[in-house]
Amino acid sequence: MQATQSVERRDDVAAASVLPTCDLTHAMLRVKRMHPSLTDEQLGEAERLYREYWASVKESPRRKMQPQSPLVDDIWHTHIYLSTRQYREDCEAYFGYFLHHEAICDGGGCSHESAPTFDRVSDLHSVQ
Repeated sequence: MQATQSVERRDDVAAASVLPTCDLTHAMLRVKRMHPSLTDEQLGEAERLYREYWASVKESPRRKMQPQSPLVDDIWHTHIYLSTRQYREDCEAYFGYFLHHEAICDGGGCSHESAPTFDRVSDLHSVQ
């Protein structure tokens, strides 16, 4: 059984000091097209939760965690796939390593849910 952690809303001042500042503008525009029924407020909340997810991973880098919702996972997928190079740079700047996104597989098959694994950037063979 895998460990999950819910991310509680933090004090806005404290949260601003630890949340990643990567530019998610293009990712959020794509997510908005994927989910046209969501309001700007709902999308803004999902973006905040994605940033809080990153902050939680940074606080506990060896603990496997899942995003809080399928929408937050969609933001993660979009962040990765719009520009893998930019995603790698965002990870290196914030974590100091590449945050992998992998499906969770067990004897019953693979889930579309995700959990990060933690390879240090220095251990990766990167193409420049």
